[in-house]
This record gives sequence, C-alpha cells and structure tokens, in this order.
Amino acid sequence: MSFLLTLKQAIGEVFKIRALATVPGIIAISIWIFSILLLIADRSLQVHLPDFLLTSWFWMNNGTAESVLSVISGAAITTLGLVYSLVLIVFTLAAGNIGPRLLQRFNSDRVNQITAGLLGATFLVSLTVLHQSSEIFVPVISVNFSFLLAVLSLLQLIFFVQSVSRSVMIDEEVAEISRRLEYKLSLIVQNAEEQSNKVSKSITQKDSMQIESAENGYLTIVEEETICALACEHDLEVKLLKKIGTFVLKDQTFITVISAKKLDDETRKSIDEQILECVVLSKSRSSVDDIEYAINVLIEIALRALSPGVNDTFTAISCIDRLTGALNSSVQCGLTEQSIVDNEGCVRLQIPGYTANSLIDSVFHPLRRSAASNLLMLIKLADALSRLHEITDSKLDDLLQAHGRLLYNSYASSTPLPQDLEHLKTHLDFVDIKD
Repeated sequence: MSFLLTLKQAIGEVFKIRALATVPGIIAISIWIFSILLLIADRSLQVHLPDFLLTSWFWMNNGTAESVLSVISGAAITTLGLVYSLVLIVFTLAAGNIGPRLLQRFNSDRVNQITAGLLGATFLVSLTVLHQSSEIFVPVISVNFSFLLAVLSLLQLIFFVQSVSRSVMIDEEVAEISRRLEYKLSLIVQNAEEQSNKVSKSITQKDSMQIESAENGYLTIVEEETICALACEHDLEVKLLKKIGTFVLKDQTFITVISAKKLDDETRKSIDEQILECVVLSKSRSSVDDIEYAINVLIEIALRALSPGVNDTFTAISCIDRLTGALNSSVQCGLTEQSIVDNEGCVRLQIPGYTANSLIDSVFHPLRRSAASNLLMLIKLADALSRLHEITDSKLDDLLQAHGRLLYNSYASSTPLPQDLEHLKTHLDFVDIKD
C-alpha cells in the first residue's frame, strides 16, 4: 500500500509540472519517435515507390533535401524561443495587471502547450532526418513529413498569436474563469438535488477512528466514489472535517470515521491507508475542484481593479456580473450542505460543502467594503442583489435583504450627497430600509 501511495504522489508531482514542460515534451517526443519509424519505412519502401513519384514534386535530390531540412529546423527552434518569450511577456502582464494567480491557468493553456510541442517536434524531426540524409540515401517520405510539420507549425503559430492577444484581455479571462466556476457549481447543485431525493439515515455508532494528515498541504481532491465504496464495504460513515481548499497540517485530524461494528487493528490500518489514498494534499491551491479558490480569483481581480492604483471600476463590474451568473443555480435551489447516501439510505460520506449563504457572503462582503464610497460599483452590487432576489429561494430572502441594508449603510457612512444616497436606494427596492 505504501508503495502505491508513494507512486501515486510521484505521478501527481510530475503532472503538476505539466504547464509548459510535460505536455509539450510528450507531444515532441511522440512525433519524433513516429519520424524514426518513417525513416525505417523510407529505407524499406523507397525502392518500391511508383515511377510517377520519382519525377513529381514529391521527389528531391540530396542537396535540396538538406537545404529544406536546415531551413525548417533552424526556423522551428528560433520560433520556439519566440513563443516562450511571448508567453513570459503575457505572464508578466497578467501578474501585474490582472492577478498573479491567473498564471496557473495560463500555464495549463492547451494552445501554448500544443504550439510548443509542435515546434519542438518539427525541430527534432527535421534534425533527425537531416542527420540520416546522404548522397546515396534521400529519405523523401520523411523530408515531406518534415515539410508537413512546418506547414502545421505555421498554422498553429497564427492561432497561438490570436490566443495570446485574447489572453491579456481581462474580460475574456473573467469570462473563462466564471465559465469553469459555473460548471463546477452546477455539478454540486445537481449532486445535491439527487441526494435530496433520497431518505438519509445515520448508522448506529459502535466504533470510531480519527485519520490524521500525513503531510502539510491544501486539501484539493477527494475521490468520493472510492471512499463511498469503501464505506459500504465496511459499513462506515466517513466525515471530512475540512472543506476543499483548506490548509491541513501534518498529523492534524481531518477525517472522522464512524463504524457500525467493532474494528480490529488490522482493519483500522487498512481503512486509514485506503482513505488517505483517496485524498490529495497539494502544495498550492487550484481551481480544479476548489470552488472557493475560483471565487477568490474573481474577487481578487475585482479588488485589484477597485484599488486607487488601478481605478478600473468597469473590470470590477464585469467580475460582479460573472459571479452572480455563476451563483445563479446555487441560489435558485437554496444550496445547503448535503451528504452522500447509498442505495439503502445510509449516509456514507459527509463533506463540508458550499451553501448558498456562504457563497453569497464570500462574494458580497469584501466587494462592499472595498467599494464603500464608489457609487457606480455600489449600484451594480445592488443590481446584482436584486437579480438574485428575483430568482432566490425564499429561505435566502432575509440574507439578501441584510446584504442590501449593509450596502446602503456602508455608503451612508461615507457622507455622500442626499441625492446620491436616494439614487442608490432606488436600486434596493426589495429591501426595507429605515432612514
């Protein structure tokens, strides 16, 4: 078990480097290996090529082949350096103008990875074919394959430039982050609705055990299906004590297991190891499964835009619009914490989830405080609360009204003109405000 756990962690660490190293490297090496097979095919099939190919543009002499391959390999490695330079420039602009946590998303951008991998493959293939060319052997199939890679690299480079130009547009990045956030929240809402239709009951506790963290790190991934299968097998109820994204200390208890029967030492050890294999503690947070992290990135962009040094209210407004759009489904269903239940109705896994209340609080509190004297931003926050109030579950009505009153009082405390205060009040018509 310990070997499998170590192997799993090692593989995880390798793929954390995936950014502009692992994926481009795999693409380049895969195409390079294929080119070696083409060279073997060249040696085997060249004597059997049809006559019309020997006189068409497909055929070339050794001097032409070497010239073409030299140009392609030189251009490919030069362009690859240019691509990485452009990516670094984008990183610098994004870190300074939008937010440093966006670099993680840029690192995993598929366009960047494919472009780097294809250019690297073009260089390796051309260099390898050039190495194998001679006066007595011209690998025409491989040379033409190198030419094809050069054409594909050119088209990919054009697409890369277009992608890079969009990546520094804040509205595009905000839209992409919110799209992923909305997708993850919709999955949580869907799962909550499925679980709400089941009658749940807790098991009768006869034994329990505490599971401690094996290392420091952020709780990023929980393999729910595997843990539920384990819980059903041993008749357990597993309670995760920390939310996804929480920083867990080494030797800190973060999981409680309740059993319907007595557990011997060997079973306890086995359950402990299997559950630890189902959770991933990472050195840094990401938006893969961490809803709160994605929300914080959008809030960070908005707060940075509202800072005196940037003073870009409309970027903050864009973040508000996207955040309310992402919260739409969770607010409509009045999302509450849910437990995962088996087919017999027994609770098998409890994860501290994201409730509609906590999501609304996490979005509106920091933005309201930062925009206490910015009337334009406060009006947009009021409009966002109003939109949510129109679609909300009745259980959230009091919470939205409370946020509306806080919004009004925050602006009133900044000693605005009476006309401005009254204008804000008209956007909070769903709130009972007492002057």
